[in-house]
Amino acid sequence: MQTVDIPSFEYTSKNDGPRLLITGGVHGNEHGCVHAVEKLKTYLDDGTIALKQGTLSVIPLINKRAYEEKQRFIDRDLNRNMHYYDDIKHHEDPISNTICPHLEKADILLDLHAYEGGDIPFVSLGPDKVEEKEFGTMVGPTEICWGFQQSFADQANASHGIGMTEYARQFDAIAITVECGYKFDDIATRDVGFDVILNTLQYFGYADTLDIERTKYPYNDNPPTPKWIKYNRAYLKQKDGTPVRVLKHLDKITEGEELYKYDDGEIITAPYDGFAVMPRKEPKVGETILYAGLVDEPLKDAN
Repeated sequence: MQTVDIPSFEYTSKNDGPRLLITGGVHGNEHGCVHAVEKLKTYLDDGTIALKQGTLSVIPLINKRAYEEKQRFIDRDLNRNMHYYDDIKHHEDPISNTICPHLEKADILLDLHAYEGGDIPFVSLGPDKVEEKEFGTMVGPTEICWGFQQSFADQANASHGIGMTEYARQFDAIAITVECGYKFDDIATRDVGFDVILNTLQYFGYADTLDIERTKYPYNDNPPTPKWIKYNRAYLKQKDGTPVRVLKHLDKITEGEELYKYDDGEIITAPYDGFAVMPRKEPKVGETILYAGLVDEPLKDAN
């Protein structure tokens, strides 16, 4: 099976504990997230952060060529259809083969991203783990979206909804994505990403990080009540077209509102009153136009 060389760095404590994996650079044009994970590595190497338990695996840059070319990806979105590939057709296929074993070994995964349809940092988590919900509320951002994979359930290729965190959850990991803000603001996304990293290390007891300055999200044992949004339905671009109006992340949408118009006249309308989640102005065919979101909290009975 074809793989590629992706630099990864492992730090092991004398004390037993779970394996935490922190990743950046899945998408090549999210540079601030790469810089946040690189900053973590610097702090580990110079002793500013000392590991107290378990194993910490750090992968700052996963898709190097896309990063160098400042592209989201080269041939296909690496954070979709995550699995092993025997028949290599795309630049990202051997990268998947290389990353999958890391995801399988992780007990906890923090995957840093940024996005283009807004600047509000938010957490993305799965629908059915109390530990993951608690983790998501502690890392900093108070906007939390959930159920990404399930939003693709009615698509012809449902595996489009399996990315880094979804794959890791198949092996019982506690896994969250943090969208650190507007992807082209490298400084802001780096700072948010590093805050989130520090809060993660503190929350799980990997290191004492309270004395390290945060930029936006100080560690909080009693975080404010989050706003919950469910990724209810994904809309993939099927052919050429344009948005009817430019939406930003968490803009309100109204049932029946025209959202996207294909060049042949077909129109995508909002299925209900809700919110636009991570809308994109110019997605390529096969990419997500937006997710139609609803206010809903996962695992309400677990509170």
